[in-house]
Amino acid sequence: MSYFEGGVYCVKGSVETFPRLLKEKAIRSGGKVLTGQEVTRILVEGKKAFGVRTSDGAEYTGRAIVSNCDATLTFCGLIDKELLSPRFLSRLRGMKPSFSYYINYLGVEGSLDEELPCANNEIFTDYDPLREYEALSKNQLPSNPSFYLLAPSLVNPEHAGKGMSTLCLSIKVPYAYSRTWADDVRMNLSQHLLDKASEMIPNLRDRIVVTTDSTPMTIERMTNNRWGSAYGWAQYPRQAGIHRLNRITPIEDLYLTGHWTSPGGGISAVVASGEITADLIWGRLSQ
Repeated sequence: MSYFEGGVYCVKGSVETFPRLLKEKAIRSGGKVLTGQEVTRILVEGKKAFGVRTSDGAEYTGRAIVSNCDATLTFCGLIDKELLSPRFLSRLRGMKPSFSYYINYLGVEGSLDEELPCANNEIFTDYDPLREYEALSKNQLPSNPSFYLLAPSLVNPEHAGKGMSTLCLSIKVPYAYSRTWADDVRMNLSQHLLDKASEMIPNLRDRIVVTTDSTPMTIERMTNNRWGSAYGWAQYPRQAGIHRLNRITPIEDLYLTGHWTSPGGGISAVVASGEITADLIWGRLSQ
């Protein structure tokens, strides 16, 4: 609804600018931001969280502990499952992560102003949402799937050098579509996306200067999201909105934020989730 009420915006420069600004604000406010130090344990005494332990063995304590990582990892990897009720664990095991993506990143020669009407294009060809969902649920691809065609350099020219443009082609895929995501699987998906994109951008293949890609396994490795989930829990009615996990967890002083809790997946929803969780914690600590 924010798109309709306030319009659509993008971060000037690149999306990475946004977390950098949050980091700078945290530091100016007296905080400390650590990177490259993975949390390996949430410290709990009784049923109350009081800190975290990182991969280098360091421990950090606080009055509130917030997790925005994969919810299954949070509750089944970073704390002892014995601290949780069978009912909560049963619900957690019954929840399903969203599908993932195969993504092709391209650097191409020339401008895309004439070929593309806007930077963010979601293409539906012979689109039947139920048929597409059923195919993906069976670890298959539909015969003529929808896909995204994004041109970041149209809104942020800094993304590309002079006389160049950037493209991002992506298609929803289930994690188990391939066991290894070997080169032949990736090549077939890449060729499919290039075929479709070439219908909008003539001579696209001849204009490609550099290309790389990512698979659900890449996303899983980079984010720790189970099965390379793109949006946390799958966004269907019994897992959407208030039906996602509560940001107040069964472990006292341990909170959730991000796309594993409400309101849902996507940058706007995740930012809103962070604001809601922060307000909740601030209200409790201020009492």
